[in-house]
Amino acid sequence: MELNYSLLFYLKKPKNYTSGETPVYMRFTVDGIPRECATTRTADPEKWCSKTGRENGKTESSKSLNFHLDDLQQKVHSTHAQMVREDNPITAMGLRDKFLGRNIPQKIRQLLEIFRLHNRQMEELIGKEFEENTLKGYRTCLLHLTAFIKKKHKSDDLVITDTQLLISFIKTNVSSKYKIIDDETLNRIDIPPFSQFSRF
Repeated sequence: MELNYSLLFYLKKPKNYTSGETPVYMRFTVDGIPRECATTRTADPEKWCSKTGRENGKTESSKSLNFHLDDLQQKVHSTHAQMVREDNPITAMGLRDKFLGRNIPQKIRQLLEIFRLHNRQMEELIGKEFEENTLKGYRTCLLHLTAFIKKKHKSDDLVITDTQLLISFIKTNVSSKYKIIDDETLNRIDIPPFSQFSRF
């Protein structure tokens, strides 16, 4: 199973820190958006290895800490796998909250809502991973799509239930009406599982 998230363990020194052990935090990142939470464990900064996210040393305390972090990492992986099986959108906040056992209300996914969130996330990455013209194209596409849904379906948005429904919509409506994606290009696209597409 392909991972679409990253997990980092790091030390977060409290304000007015002078010396001693510091709290170990974990950072979940999906599509460049991070969320964090505490592990309830502490580590010695002098023994901490930022590259591995573990404490160096063979003492019992170091072994115990590293074993605990390994266990947390495996639990995060299992949580992610469960979300994929359940076809839940994969976000940093969603993955973190699911891992922590917080109740995540099932939300109806809508096409334009996902599109708008995608554009907001892309806007934050302008100059880093995307160019302004790329975002401009997506905004134009969103405007056309919004107008079309209102005219064709008399609705402010469309509920998306699976990938095939989405592709069928694009082929029969968006592609032919607005020439956003031509049929030849669309047929060459390798469509990922819906759980990956809907990670926004």
